[in-house]
Amino acid sequence: MDEFPRTEPNVVLMIHDLESKMKDDLRSQGATAGSATGGLISCKNAWRIRWSYLIIFVAIYSVIFIPMRIAVYKDALDPWYTPLDFFTFLLYVLDVFVNLRTTYLDSFGEEIQDAKKIMKNYAGSPGFYIDVLSLGNYPMSDHPILSIIGILKVNRVLRISTLVKESNMDKGYKSMLMMLYYYFLFIIYLHLVGCMWFYFIEQTYNEYLKDSRYQPWIPPYDYYDGADNFWERYEQGDQ
Repeated sequence: MDEFPRTEPNVVLMIHDLESKMKDDLRSQGATAGSATGGLISCKNAWRIRWSYLIIFVAIYSVIFIPMRIAVYKDALDPWYTPLDFFTFLLYVLDVFVNLRTTYLDSFGEEIQDAKKIMKNYAGSPGFYIDVLSLGNYPMSDHPILSIIGILKVNRVLRISTLVKESNMDKGYKSMLMMLYYYFLFIIYLHLVGCMWFYFIEQTYNEYLKDSRYQPWIPPYDYYDGADNFWERYEQGDQ
């Protein structure tokens, strides 16, 4: 008795077709999303995604210039820093209210459009308290503690990972972007540590000016010839 040849199903092709269909569905949902009732904003809304990009960009600006103005160059971006500070502060306040009205995806990938659940989800998360606490660095605040609190705005930069994970890109592109994201976080970390180091070293010199019993930090002799005071040269703007 002749046997019919067996053909195995092309599993790779089936998986590829399934992924293509899911991507098409996500694209169609993204194009029509944003119609949530009750004044809610869909997390799939293109406007909401662009808002996240704007907040991330503003947070990067704050994380770069707030430590710089605290520790290194107190007149950075003057005279434009004050109006920029008011503008970014307003964006941060609006961002808190936008997050309180933005839907989210649960663990099953279903979009939650219940206003009470949305508010409870955001208000009960650590990100909410960090976002609100960072607003303590209000415009024209001169207190160093409030200025340091403003560095907490770096929390908004972490949204990059959420945007990458929820995007419709291939896994290879996502992996590459996540690698760049972690490298960028490392650069921010170095920037914060460098400014912090500069700030505390400068404090030792200020204490030395008040009381000679304090020993200030002395730069390595590769950069310091002993003829001029390092901090005085810096404050006078000498190169």
